[in-house]
Amino acid sequence: MPEAATGEGMSERRGPVLAVVGVTVLAFAARLVALDARPFHWSEGRVGYWALRFAETGAYEYRPVAGGPLVYVAARWAIELFGASDAIARAPVAVVTGAAPLAALLFRGPLDDRETVAFAGVLAAQPVLVYYSRFLRGDALAAVLGVVVLGGAVRYRRRDDWWALYLAAGALAAAVAVSGFTLAYLLVAPVAALFVFDEARVRGMPERARRAVFGDDDHPPAHERLAAHATPVARAVFVFLAVWYVLFAPRAPGLAPGLYDPTRIFTVAGAAFEGAARSFWEYRVVYRLQPRTPGRHGLVEHALPLVETAVRVAPVTLAAGLVGFFTERYRADSRGLVAFGGYATLWSVFVLAIAAPEPQPWVAVHLVVFATLPAAVGLTRVASALRRRARVGEPARVALAASVVVVGVAVAGPTLAAPYATPERGSPFTQYAQPADDPGELVPAVERATANNSGLDVLYVAPRFDTRQEYDSPPIAEVDRDRWGNRLPLQWYFERADTQTGSAFNLSYLPRGAETVPVVVTTPRYADGVDERLQGEYTRHRLRLGLHSRNVTVFVRQ
Repeated sequence: MPEAATGEGMSERRGPVLAVVGVTVLAFAARLVALDARPFHWSEGRVGYWALRFAETGAYEYRPVAGGPLVYVAARWAIELFGASDAIARAPVAVVTGAAPLAALLFRGPLDDRETVAFAGVLAAQPVLVYYSRFLRGDALAAVLGVVVLGGAVRYRRRDDWWALYLAAGALAAAVAVSGFTLAYLLVAPVAALFVFDEARVRGMPERARRAVFGDDDHPPAHERLAAHATPVARAVFVFLAVWYVLFAPRAPGLAPGLYDPTRIFTVAGAAFEGAARSFWEYRVVYRLQPRTPGRHGLVEHALPLVETAVRVAPVTLAAGLVGFFTERYRADSRGLVAFGGYATLWSVFVLAIAAPEPQPWVAVHLVVFATLPAAVGLTRVASALRRRARVGEPARVALAASVVVVGVAVAGPTLAAPYATPERGSPFTQYAQPADDPGELVPAVERATANNSGLDVLYVAPRFDTRQEYDSPPIAEVDRDRWGNRLPLQWYFERADTQTGSAFNLSYLPRGAETVPVVVTTPRYADGVDERLQGEYTRHRLRLGLHSRNVTVFVRQ
């Protein structure tokens, strides 16, 4: 019956969509459950502190040294709406990246239904993406937005859906506002596309490429096709510029930032576009091009640790990506989209090695995300092959299929659990500035100790903590940058307790009344001397603000 056939067809079309939605629910759970189990990292403490100050003063200005503005804006909104905590500050990144599997639906068509669901599964469960989705940095967020940009472009090219083009434009502006690594994406994508084009040429398809550019009797030339898309492209450019303007515009004190003030719109626009671009260029490009130590090869020094980290945090993704890339490459009907992911993964090693100031673990996120698409294809091919082997019924083939599954689980299991494991030295996921102890456990005691205090609440005592002034707004002076940074992430936790802070170079420079300050932070070297001078009952807390260094002692008055 026609109605039954139609209903069955609709069910088949909805099946992958429902599967992707189910995967998305699991992705949200993987990112949001126990989101505050791990204490704030050094970098998270910096973002969190300035987000708190942003919420307090309403003032913010883009500074490339501190990353893009979107994470600060999102953290501020979350804090103002729901209060300050580790989980709340991280929630915007976790929520947006949790929706990442939905981006797989943009690739339906070039990917079949099984590959689409597999792609959603990789985006949901890839361990290094999950780890940094539970982290107050923009790396996983930029990676997901990059997938949306590519997916929107693919959808628009295939179906002429204008909304997909506008989505891609907005996601691109947001990605730029998240992380400077987006510039690396913009360098990787054209090279990967060039490789895809050249692969088609080598396969003996230059005539198709010629028709695509110059046209023939049945196909208009490229410039005419582009002219037909002029209106939606112009609107997409407007969307990009609007999102950029809102995110990069400097905020003035109060609730009405300059971007809403008609009398200041040109000044604010200059700061949002020209000022932000110039600041990024000076810090991220000019600085990186300066000569380094003679005899050292910076590219190799950065590339090798990046590859090693990627292999350790994403062995299954990279292995499946190789399977997907090569099985697709040698098919007569190979798809350029899958090849694009493989070429982009390889080329990103070199681009990221140059772009990253240091080869930190989170840089691997930007490499691994390129491999997720060919990995989805590879996993689908492996699953199909195992299913065919198991159906044959021969014991040897069934044993081989079972062995592959067991090995895969043995390799993937510990890696999948890593985002929730206790930070340990030597973990490829964990950067050394991740605290081994939780400073957040002190917050209730600090709040009680400072509740009725009318003066200085927190005093830092040590040369490595002593700054010439206390900073309630950026930037930090060059002379104080390292010393202020040595306090992180304590500033986040003490600012949550609404404390007033000060510092002293050592015990000889203690300010008057320091003996009764409710909270004193020092190093083990000065701990005994501080203990002798304090008046009253204090509890001594020893904290490791790094995995293997940065030990501090905190005295909290009872």
